[in-house]
Amino acid sequence: MNPRDFQAPDETQLVDELPLLRAVIDAVPDPIFCKDREGHYLLTNRAHSERLQVPHGSCLGKTVFELGIDPDLARRYHDDDLQVLQTGEPILNREEPFEWKDGSRGWYLTSKYPLRDAAGSVAGLVGLARDVTERRKAERGFHDERQMLRTVIDGVGDSIFFKDVNGRFLLVNEAHKKLFGFTTAAIIGQTDLDLSQRSGYSEAYVRSYMADDRRVIESGVPLINREEPVTMADGTQGWSLTSKFPLRDAEGRIIGIVGIARDITELRRATEELARSRQHYQTLVEATETGYLVVDERGCVIEANAEYVRQTGHATFDEIRGRRVLEWTALHDHERNTRELERCMSTGFTRHLELDYVCPDGRILPVEINARLLDDSGGRRIIALCRDISDRRAAEMERKRIERKLQETQKLESLGVLAGGIAHDFNNLLTGILGNASLVSMDLPPDSPVLSSIEQIEIAASRAADLCQQMLAYSGKGRFVVRSLDLNRIIAETTELLRISISKKATLTLDLAHELPAVQADATQFRQIVMNLVVNASEALGERGGVIRLSTGAVHAGPETFSEAHLGPDLPPGDYVFLEVVDNGCGMDPDVRARIFDPFFTTKFTGRGLGLAAVLGIVRGHRGALQVETEPGRGTTFRVLLPAVEGAAEVTGRSLAAKTEWRGSGIVLVVDDEATVRAATSQLLRSLGFEVRLAVDGVEGVEIFRAAPQAFALVLLDLTMPRLGGGGVYEVVRALHPTVPVVLMSGYNEGEVAERFGDDGPAAFLQKPFDLPRLREKLVAVLG
Repeated sequence: MNPRDFQAPDETQLVDELPLLRAVIDAVPDPIFCKDREGHYLLTNRAHSERLQVPHGSCLGKTVFELGIDPDLARRYHDDDLQVLQTGEPILNREEPFEWKDGSRGWYLTSKYPLRDAAGSVAGLVGLARDVTERRKAERGFHDERQMLRTVIDGVGDSIFFKDVNGRFLLVNEAHKKLFGFTTAAIIGQTDLDLSQRSGYSEAYVRSYMADDRRVIESGVPLINREEPVTMADGTQGWSLTSKFPLRDAEGRIIGIVGIARDITELRRATEELARSRQHYQTLVEATETGYLVVDERGCVIEANAEYVRQTGHATFDEIRGRRVLEWTALHDHERNTRELERCMSTGFTRHLELDYVCPDGRILPVEINARLLDDSGGRRIIALCRDISDRRAAEMERKRIERKLQETQKLESLGVLAGGIAHDFNNLLTGILGNASLVSMDLPPDSPVLSSIEQIEIAASRAADLCQQMLAYSGKGRFVVRSLDLNRIIAETTELLRISISKKATLTLDLAHELPAVQADATQFRQIVMNLVVNASEALGERGGVIRLSTGAVHAGPETFSEAHLGPDLPPGDYVFLEVVDNGCGMDPDVRARIFDPFFTTKFTGRGLGLAAVLGIVRGHRGALQVETEPGRGTTFRVLLPAVEGAAEVTGRSLAAKTEWRGSGIVLVVDDEATVRAATSQLLRSLGFEVRLAVDGVEGVEIFRAAPQAFALVLLDLTMPRLGGGGVYEVVRALHPTVPVVLMSGYNEGEVAERFGDDGPAAFLQKPFDLPRLREKLVAVLG
């Protein structure tokens, strides 16, 4: 067409074509933009807005500084714009950094061209940008991969070398230089013939190498495992097992060869040793604890060692040859097994795949599989290593079991702290009730009708004290007077009480072992264990009656014994004495079984839910364990395990009560932070003939005692107080007056006092709550 025949489109035609032009620009996947000389955006396509993560068209009329871009990057883009606008020359293919609003960074390949008006003046610029972030990542990855490949090549123990089509060395690894005794500078660019003339290589060897190189280059066929004679670095003759492969460029043209050579000198010199080594290797493969498996694309077995055959539960390889692995894979793993087979075929590997194999006898064997795809002239196959992870699976289950036990122990400890604190506070309150009740009863004539009411108050307070003792027992802070005991003797002494405490329809039988080892235990607390377990068994029998069997014995216990026991996992193995209470009652379902040791949990209408909780606390305090076996409708067995000790058991006697007419004299300092305890105790002491000084806490007690240490005949001291506890007060009292008797009071147990003070402890311990007879008995023992 002749240019003179061209007619410029009229304005209407331009208006009609403008939407088409904009649609074409918006369809371009790369950002396109136009700016005026002041840098204001005149036009942007949709790709430009998407890259900036802003609404389409929102950039128009703005400069690059108004788009929320990093100021340094905006200045860089603006400087490039000025260069194009001022010089009129385009900027082509400049790589520029970019930062998106989400903080991620990338790179653009940007070109900017001057935009000229009808007069040819630069009126603005037009720019095109292409996201090359992935390309730059690929280039960096290629560099890293090349460096990694070189590291791997140098790390290979076999000789690796590259040559061009003329036989000149291009690259050798460290093993090659070590094998032949050359440096990199001496090898690169040289041929085998050049090196032979410098080092005394056999020319016949060299001619053979060069002929093999030429054959590979001309035919394009690799030379595999050719045994070749070589001259070693020390000048001796050796042998290498060499493979040579054609090295091709991107278009498939052969540009050289790559070779791998392994020193097999010692192998050739000792063929018998090689045969023995092969036999040894074969034996190791068969004897290894890792299963070896080769399957085809359908998952059918081609090869397997004896260990893998064992993992499938079969006796010989012929039983699984040609069969699909799915046949012995658990049904719930079929889909995963099929998916991983396909994944291995596509990606070339599978790692840490855990499956369950189902053996012909029904056993479940967990295995871990690591597999690789082998694709060669023999076809596509998967080579897998299968490891029996039964021990690991069992260890995981054991870890979870221990974690559950730990959580249970922590729960019991938390509840124990709560129960112990409540019992301690209640004991302080009960001290005031019992003490004042004793005082009132002393002042009343024997025929007073009020005495019966006082007696009911004392009975109710005593029962409340018993409840507190059970709560303290659960918390592990009950009153323990530990001696070497014969459990059989304790049970025998309690038998009659047990028989009258159980249902008339229940039969109690004893099966006590002869010559039972002694245990370190508190007799009263152990009686409570026996009573609570036997009464609990009687209640489980209900109205239909049944048999309760109480037995003792000795056993050597270890981790297996303690694995399912309460309080057991941390106990050391050794000799233990057990108490076992068995009933053939209603048993318990799992939900009830999980809560029987929770304080205040009970299935009985009249129960308080403290009996079994107290048993667990006492056992914890004695560093023992407790086993429970139960099943609905088949009865329950409780077994208490306590550490056995050497030596004979002590024979415990009964202490004589203090005489009721005993009276004392002198001043007694009472230190307690509870007002009710101070008031009741002072009244009781005055009724016994003492003068009393009171202190509201340890700090005041020290001040009063320090003022006149010799004035006091006795100090009655609470163990737990704010500001300064009983331990701190005791140390000050001992320093000021070493011989004054000190009696410690506490709602906790005597064992806590013994543990805190050791051999240099107070003269006596008084368990809260107490009444006048108990206080009198303790003072008689201390003062005489």
